[in-house]
Amino acid sequence: MGLATPTALMVGSGLGLRAGILFKRASALELITRIRVMLFDKTGTLTVGRPELESVVALDGDENSALSFAAIAAAGSIHPLSRAVTSSAQTRNLAPQFTPDNSREIPGLGVTAEHHGKQIALGNDRLMTQAGAAVDSRARDEAARIAASAATPLFLAIDRKVTAVLAFRDPVKAEARGAIAALHRMGIRTVMISGDNAEVVKTVAARLGVDEFHAQLMPADKIALVKRYQDSGLFTAMVGDGINDAPAIAAADIGIAIGSGTDAAKETGDVVLTRDDLYDIVRALVLGRVTLNKVKQNLFWAFFYNALGIPIAAGVLYPRFGIMLNPALAGLAMALSSVSVVSNALLLNLTGPRKLRAVRAEIEAVPGAAPPSSSTPPQARSEVPEKKEIAMATKLKCEKCGFETAMPTHCNRPMHSERVGHETRLVCWMGPDCGVADVPKHCDAPMRDAA
Repeated sequence: MGLATPTALMVGSGLGLRAGILFKRASALELITRIRVMLFDKTGTLTVGRPELESVVALDGDENSALSFAAIAAAGSIHPLSRAVTSSAQTRNLAPQFTPDNSREIPGLGVTAEHHGKQIALGNDRLMTQAGAAVDSRARDEAARIAASAATPLFLAIDRKVTAVLAFRDPVKAEARGAIAALHRMGIRTVMISGDNAEVVKTVAARLGVDEFHAQLMPADKIALVKRYQDSGLFTAMVGDGINDAPAIAAADIGIAIGSGTDAAKETGDVVLTRDDLYDIVRALVLGRVTLNKVKQNLFWAFFYNALGIPIAAGVLYPRFGIMLNPALAGLAMALSSVSVVSNALLLNLTGPRKLRAVRAEIEAVPGAAPPSSSTPPQARSEVPEKKEIAMATKLKCEKCGFETAMPTHCNRPMHSERVGHETRLVCWMGPDCGVADVPKHCDAPMRDAA
């Protein structure tokens, strides 16, 4: 009986690994079957993740000058959009041959740098606000036009003046729509989250048929969104590939990392998809379900076998029928119990690969239109381009006397409360592997998050 669960999980994990799906802990194979909501990062997860600079619209000066300044700002960043700027500048021989001064990447906003006394900022409208650069109506109209075409607009500001709007296009993965539709048929609600422009996210969400989307989110906002679903009693998964996704992956009940993504995402994920194929998410769910079924079969037969054999070995049939079980035969029967459980688990090696191979064919056999989620009809889909109420707590409050104090910070951002092991700790927004701290006490009781 003790072999019923671990043998099935071991065989299931081995099958997953051969299919390019790494379950970093055996329990993830069982927990993945409980998922009711799955959150997807957009860039690099649902899209290819290799955006290209499509156009540079110069508002002041010429296009080459604007691209040259944008390349200076992007030189110190490894973000995909920064790499697209650098690549385009290199193609035109405009890439800087020096390291810019005070180069800084601001998660969820953009990049800034200095060159010959000029302040350069390349990013979204929130970065422009932070940098003190006013975005005039011409620049906003250009950005709206770009966003309506599902491209991502970024503003370039020099000395607090917006001088250009850059358009980036990142195509959606070919299998993304089919994978989303398959998840719907499995009863899982899909949510797309992104730090990108709201119009871009809305357009991509409509193309893929996701149930809900949230745009312009900072990494801390993604954690808050995960916690919101968890607090509503829904078992939540997060799928991502970037360093900005790592905190949300760590906070989710099940974190799924794309193998082509960053080391931070793969380190925090419970499941790693070694291939850049969204169908592997569906395969992981199918594998989890067939493995759980095998565990249930093993437990049933183990209980049935023991419920039948133990009374016979104890002599319950002897008074009426004179039947006694020889101790040697009883020992052999016990060994055969283990053999039967292991053999049943190994049958997964015959049925499992066939079911995993059939996933792609079953998905592609369904007509292209993604069906609505079973949880909400299409007309009731939530479109939340700007969830300003999503925010991490900035204070701690004593529930007894009402005393408040600032939330401790880590990695230059406020920490948040999260279950770590069997207790609630304060956790860095980058995840518990980066930093944890004890929750302060007041009036002899742990303080609570306050808005």
